[in-house]
Amino acid sequence: MTPGLGRIRVAIEDDDMGLLRRIIAFAVSLLVLCALSSFISTQSVLHRLEALEATVPMGLSMQMIFKDILGTLPLFFPIFGTGLLLGLLGARLAERFFANPKGVIHAGAGFICVLTTLMVMEAAFGIVPIAGARTLAGVFWMSLAGALSGLIYRRLAR
Repeated sequence: MTPGLGRIRVAIEDDDMGLLRRIIAFAVSLLVLCALSSFISTQSVLHRLEALEATVPMGLSMQMIFKDILGTLPLFFPIFGTGLLLGLLGARLAERFFANPKGVIHAGAGFICVLTTLMVMEAAFGIVPIAGARTLAGVFWMSLAGALSGLIYRRLAR
């Protein structure tokens, strides 16, 4: 075997590991985004119930949170996954042209992807189907969850 071929094989294996690392980083960041979005939505509903003076015991509240997270994951994964994938691909492209101090580009991409996803759903359905995103505060908090997901992706993908 010639010395050059060994270096090529090592470069290909390194690239395969980089791809695997990016796939795992995407999966983890998407899981965090979906879980946080579900948590935010549940908290919004609980807050509205509290405003109506409906008392929800802490145990029931915790049960609602965990059941909502598990129940919404199959719905949120494709919805937010598409947006997050497009946002992170855009961030990777933008990184080639601009400096990315402390992941600002990835955080911005995550924030904008969630915001855009929620706006597209509102335009398509006439209402945002996610209860927690029906207020400006809910949209903001879910978009912040997207920003956190972008930062998590950047940290894990490196």
